[in-house]
Amino acid sequence: SYLPLDYFTQYFSVGGTYTHYFTDYFAWEIFNASTAQDQSTGLDGYIQGKGAVADPYDIMKWYVTSNLVYTPMYMKNLFMKDSIVWGDISFVGGYGIANFKTAKNVSTLDGGVLLRFFANEQVSIKLDLRQYIYLAGDLRPNLGITVGLAYNFSGFQPKASIEVEE
Repeated sequence: SYLPLDYFTQYFSVGGTYTHYFTDYFAWEIFNASTAQDQSTGLDGYIQGKGAVADPYDIMKWYVTSNLVYTPMYMKNLFMKDSIVWGDISFVGGYGIANFKTAKNVSTLDGGVLLRFFANEQVSIKLDLRQYIYLAGDLRPNLGITVGLAYNFSGFQPKASIEVEE
């Protein structure tokens, strides 16, 4: 993942997610957990070089959320003029905890959009765009952009992606 919206720090993270699908359209993302590696944007040094003092900011270390997933749309895409790629569009929202260096554990709301593209019945590529809102003090919201590899243990393929032969 990449979390770019903090003025002073951007984050790269690695994590995992486990989602249970009740139906083709409704699921529970039981956990979405990631560690966050911070990298300075250089703005703090620039401000100090000008003789000013930067606003205090906190560094995120990790986050864990649990979310509901609603998948109202399935898609069929043409790839490279000769391949059909099935996919779906989901909306996700929930609650979790983010851990910061100073603020420690902070309640977090998150919501966003997931795009999945199936390579086969068990493997898919997932693009996850999610907004994180921290419910403490002056912590600024952040956007998470994640690209992941998803594995379906049961070989689940949405009914909407099964072709009907005439």
